[in-house]
Amino acid sequence: MRQRLASFWRRLDWRSQHRVTTFTAPSEEETLVAVLTEPPGHERRTSIRHPCGLEANCSPIALLRSDPWPVVIRDISRTGVGLVLDYPLPPGTFMALELPQISTQPIKVIVTCIRQQLDESWILGCAFSRELRFEQVEALVGA
Repeated sequence: MRQRLASFWRRLDWRSQHRVTTFTAPSEEETLVAVLTEPPGHERRTSIRHPCGLEANCSPIALLRSDPWPVVIRDISRTGVGLVLDYPLPPGTFMALELPQISTQPIKVIVTCIRQQLDESWILGCAFSRELRFEQVEALVGA
């Protein structure tokens, strides 16, 4: 019993001598400075986005079928696509994007972010359910 008690006190004493610093969240000012000091052209995405301008159709993946909606592909990468739409869709919405240039089947995407533009249209940032191949991206960018 004495050995266990002595071992306990040694461990407790070691912890007091070797203090572990705790993480504190950065202040709002520190965060703002970090964001403002990113180098120009800094990109946080993992895949390079390519400007595009193709018109396509998409429809939500839901229990009820709906007519496809016209969209403009603003930019595209292997992992995602930026769509211009006349109305917003909430993040987390699954959609089927029709791209006949690269696939006979609709490509599944999920809306990850939305942003309203000055012209009252909306940009939907979407992630593909599966990465596109380089050839597929090139076919869309070159079209």
